[in-house]
Amino acid sequence: MKKFYIYLVIAVSAMLFPSQTKAATWTYDFENIESLINNEGPRKAIDANFNGLMWHMYGAKRNMDDMDWCNGEGSICLNGTLLNSSILATETPNITLTTSRSIGTFEFYAAAHDYWKNNQIWWIVQYSTDGNNWITTGEAFMVGPEPELIVRNVNQPKAQVRIVREDYATYDYTSGTAYENKINFDDFKITDYDGTTAPILSANVSSLDFGELQKGEEATRSFTLTHKNIEGDVKMEIIGDDAVYFTLLTEAVSEGESTEISIKCTGKRKGNYKAVFRATADDIQFNLTMTAVGKVDDNVLFSGGTGTEEDPYLISDASDMQTLSKMVEDDQNTFEGQYFLMTNDINMSSIANFRSIGNQFGRQDSGIDGIRPFSGTFDGGNHVLHNVKISNNYNFVGVFGIINGATIKNLTISNSSFYASSGVAPLIGEILEYAVVENCHVTSDVVVSDEMMYASGLIAGAMEYLGAPAGKCVRISDCTTAARVTDFTGGAAGIICSQSAKGAIIERCGNMAEVTSKNHYVAGICMNVKSTTTITDCYNTGKLFMQDQNSQGGEIQTNCRGGGIVATAADILYTDQYLTIENCYTAGYLSETSTRLHVIYNADELYGENYIMTNNYYDAEKGNIYEKYATAVEKNVMKSETFVNLLNNNEEGCWTIIAGKNEGFPVPESGNVDAIKTTKTVGEPVVSFENGNMTVSGNYDRVTVYDINGQQHSTNSLSNGVYIIKIEAEGKTYTKKVLR
Repeated sequence: MKKFYIYLVIAVSAMLFPSQTKAATWTYDFENIESLINNEGPRKAIDANFNGLMWHMYGAKRNMDDMDWCNGEGSICLNGTLLNSSILATETPNITLTTSRSIGTFEFYAAAHDYWKNNQIWWIVQYSTDGNNWITTGEAFMVGPEPELIVRNVNQPKAQVRIVREDYATYDYTSGTAYENKINFDDFKITDYDGTTAPILSANVSSLDFGELQKGEEATRSFTLTHKNIEGDVKMEIIGDDAVYFTLLTEAVSEGESTEISIKCTGKRKGNYKAVFRATADDIQFNLTMTAVGKVDDNVLFSGGTGTEEDPYLISDASDMQTLSKMVEDDQNTFEGQYFLMTNDINMSSIANFRSIGNQFGRQDSGIDGIRPFSGTFDGGNHVLHNVKISNNYNFVGVFGIINGATIKNLTISNSSFYASSGVAPLIGEILEYAVVENCHVTSDVVVSDEMMYASGLIAGAMEYLGAPAGKCVRISDCTTAARVTDFTGGAAGIICSQSAKGAIIERCGNMAEVTSKNHYVAGICMNVKSTTTITDCYNTGKLFMQDQNSQGGEIQTNCRGGGIVATAADILYTDQYLTIENCYTAGYLSETSTRLHVIYNADELYGENYIMTNNYYDAEKGNIYEKYATAVEKNVMKSETFVNLLNNNEEGCWTIIAGKNEGFPVPESGNVDAIKTTKTVGEPVVSFENGNMTVSGNYDRVTVYDINGQQHSTNSLSNGVYIIKIEAEGKTYTKKVLR
């Protein structure tokens, strides 16, 4: 009878206090992925059952690269960027577990898609306990071509998990122009929640909408931030290009487990505002998207401003760019003496074919009366104009088609395409009279091509015009291009193609582009000099090709000429004009089959005082190209301080080497160094490697190096692999994942 009561007590206790059933470890190896998703995607939402769990995907498809599997032959490919044409993407690329279940750890193998191994983006792992608030766990990751195991702690009894771009909260997924940044995943594994207390960062809202705001109007929104089981401090910040319009009113989280957070938004321009409130603590991060719409009165031009130097017209979105183009075209308003300022990066993808600001498109009058030039001052504010598309059969095409006495500065053009008949370039088609172009840049995802002649990576041409005021000239300073340029028959260059303006100055500029002319001259800086021109402190590290389009074998025509800096200046022969090239170098690939291609410039075509060439250098590997007006330097020396001193004439000059810039070759600095040397946050240290030794530029307090297994390493004699670099500088901690 005693035993009966003991068994009864045990049975009742089991019913009253049941033990938690341990969830089995879940795995999926993607061997049958093709049949599950029917090879759909990548711009289709896919919902599939992976071994009993439902997953949602966007931007995903079966991996087609046989070099990238980890286990067997099946894996899944996720596009970081999606192509958009008439059908826009509907969500950010992601792979999301939609079945809520117990999760201890989520782990998987990741590898860069073989074709995209050198062009990866950062990814994060997030979890959600309610399907709305997503919490980032662990560091962002970027992988190389070798499979890497990624493990992230979730520690939640019931949660969902996803893989998504690190910048998902601010990324415009409708702006892609190609399928890019592909990454492959294999061998997903989810372990059971182990019952430990997990830190929590969450909010009682999924987003904040501040509504419509007139310029100067303010609105405040509040929400409750929950912060439980946090051991360290909770860091709060507002991030994103539009963060300047939002102000965090709450200084710090309060004692306890929750804090009311208040944020103010101020209307400063028209258009959409988007920023992110971010809270970070321990090993997790919480992001909350914030939006608003700026409004201006109907009688206000652009996004505000009056056009004076003190109160410039504000350019904030694609519609402002369209308005400027329309007013120059339809109203023949040159905006001479007036000022413009870009207030943020602008996505131009909503405009199928942008009309150049200032042009001569389609008018019968080919003279000066038929031109609609832009003559104002346009300051890009060190912002980016991206997804510009221009395609037509006219002449003088760029974001600015024709300018006259204008200033264009502090602007970067990226991820764009330009095509026209003649005189085509990303920034400016043609300069009349005089102009100032400074601190403007074109990135490597820009393509330029012409139907006939004169294509360039920055400016197509500058015209000889007798109306230029005394003391005024064309001055191009502190500009770079990495655009891919293709010319059909009339010549191509990196910085400017045809230069006819008297007294032009090109200084501290660089070409990193691949420049090809199918049947004519090609140059790194200037294709054809037709008037007095001074080129100083410039470089070419791009690839220059001269091709004969009529020859299947790619033979170079005898009338083709090329130069690392200048291709030809024959038009100033027997004149009082001259060409100066000083303190310049070439270290890019040159089509060496041509006897008329020179690493700097073929000065033998000029005589007497028509040229000045001093202190110029070239990569000694190009030694089979005859160049008596420049000095050969070994490539390894060209990446050293010794070469910097040569370029600077062993004096205090503008040349320097900046880690991560121009493949280690020197670059010229200017008064606006931060805008041209790096796209990273100003002041953020830059990591680089040389012979296995790691160096960190900038001021910092401490650097710690870990491998992917958490083992600490010295900064010297590092073997090839993936490392986590933690840098403490100016009260901030920067964490970077780098490939050695």
